[in-house]
Amino acid sequence: MRKPEFLIYPQVTSTNDLAKKLAQEGAAHGGAVLAYAQTAGRGRRGRTFASPKGGIYLSVILRPRDPLPKLLHLTPVLAVAACDAIEEVAGIRPKCKWVNDLLLEGRKLAGILVEISGDALIAGIGVNVARSDLPEELRKIAVSLAEVGAACEKEPLARAIASHMARACETAVSAQKAWMDRYRADCATIGQMVSASGVSGIAKTVADNGALIIETETGDVSVQTGEVSCNPAADLI
Repeated sequence: MRKPEFLIYPQVTSTNDLAKKLAQEGAAHGGAVLAYAQTAGRGRRGRTFASPKGGIYLSVILRPRDPLPKLLHLTPVLAVAACDAIEEVAGIRPKCKWVNDLLLEGRKLAGILVEISGDALIAGIGVNVARSDLPEELRKIAVSLAEVGAACEKEPLARAIASHMARACETAVSAQKAWMDRYRADCATIGQMVSASGVSGIAKTVADNGALIIETETGDVSVQTGEVSCNPAADLI
């Protein structure tokens, strides 16, 4: 059985693309690609993901034991796992914004993108570790660990995130409620006025399947996918 590899590059086009190639070649569960800058990073819905020096850009190869239809809640589980790793290494715990962002002091610290590659999943995450070269307009809505006094070494943080994500994937279904209870406790979106997939109202809770439950004037609406807007400017990154 192949052991998971942890590959490090100073700069790549996209760690997710490299990880997909490795997955197709049979890379093991928990293998990862780390870069300190990307030239063609991407976020959800094909958006460009700003990837300057100052952050870590990590993609983890996951081979779930369970079929994909049972893993609709995987992104929230991985968000909790990333929070665990950041708290372990940097000594500070982020909050989660449904469904794929991590926040500190109300600003974006990290973003997660999960993609399918054959029988594997690729979990990509970018974390602002040091003060980065983001444009000035994004500095108002993005934050780094260093800015809040939680500076840490990049490689140990990346290795911790990869390890926590791989372990979380293994129990995402068997311990689904426990994971989602933890996500709800970390989720800053709950209780906020939000708009998602054309639905506006109060974010009431997050269901065990990862769906955001929005309380509207006509009743509760479940939103499984899409993007939530509490602060429209934050959707730029």
